Amino acid sequence: MKTFIVKKQTELTEYLIEVLPDWPKKKIKQYLSHGSVLVNGKARTKYNYLLKAGNVVSVLSEKEATGKQLLAKSFIYPVYEDNDLIVVNKPPGLLTIANESTNTDTLYYKVTDYVRIVSGAKGARIFIVHRLDKDASGFIVFAKNEKSKNDLQGHWDMAGKKYYAVVEGCPKEKSGEIRSCLAESDSFRVHSVRRKNQGKLAITKYKVVKIIPGYSLCEVTLITGRKNQIRVHLSEMGCPIIGDKKYGAKTNPVKQLGLHAYYLSFVHPATKMKMTFQTELPGKLKYFINSSKKP
Repeated sequence: MKTFIVKKQTELTEYLIEVLPDWPKKKIKQYLSHGSVLVNGKARTKYNYLLKAGNVVSVLSEKEATGKQLLAKSFIYPVYEDNDLIVVNKPPGLLTIANESTNTDTLYYKVTDYVRIVSGAKGARIFIVHRLDKDASGFIVFAKNEKSKNDLQGHWDMAGKKYYAVVEGCPKEKSGEIRSCLAESDSFRVHSVRRKNQGKLAITKYKVVKIIPGYSLCEVTLITGRKNQIRVHLSEMGCPIIGDKKYGAKTNPVKQLGLHAYYLSFVHPATKMKMTFQTELPGKLKYFINSSKKP
């Protein structure tokens, strides 16, 4: 990775042409379009992005750029990476890790490939810290070593985890907390049970952010992290997530599950600094919510 400190205000492309005189303009444009140029650690793709004095411009190496391009083809975007961990934005429809029928078409497999390309080490590994449902999208963090994995998992109950959920209907109470004990049936369907000793306590907080005809957008905060917890709790409240046929949804207006992990915070296992990542509602869901008129 090449790093430069900007000395005066200028446009990004002009600056790259100046500091990379041996690079053809075509190559510079390709690097920009593929998100391989970072300004203060964040990928910038606009050729006329305005740089200010003191900005840090980083140009990824060919290995790093190739790795990012590989992930981009699968609509996976690394949003942060260092020697101890990597945070990515998972697209819907992709398993976090392998199951009985899928070994290679998983987020874990693709991010492992990326790390091996960038590091140049065929045996490089990543470690699972947590998971998202296959059809959900949003932030996932992987550890790059076992020590970081154990540290993150040991403090995972203190991590901040927030989701956007587009649901059918609207909760009667515009905010609240759902508590129940969850158990899984023989058919792998999770449900609430009356007896505490039959399941595990699950706590979900929610608040309604926006209401449109027939649907609403909720912000959901996980207090516990049980399997399918958000999907079950919202469904049993009478507001299943759109596209979630398994838990009672009758509609699928955007052809994907309306659940996105948009906020993640945790303490870095090595630096002990608080790390916070936040993103918007993804394209299809954002368009659906914003293009519908309020009742």
